[in-house]
Amino acid sequence: MQEGWLWPERTWSQISEDTGLGDLKAATSEKGRLFFEAVTTKLAAM
Repeated sequence: MQEGWLWPERTWSQISEDTGLGDLKAATSEKGRLFFEAVTTKLAAM
């Protein structure tokens, strides 16, 4: 949290009914893999 890239979870139910945001049409498994690796690497270092 002190690095500025981590923050407490939002109350997603207050954002939208299905708790989803954005248009996922551009999503790919490769993008998901890269995101997962980046997040888990940062969290492991924390």
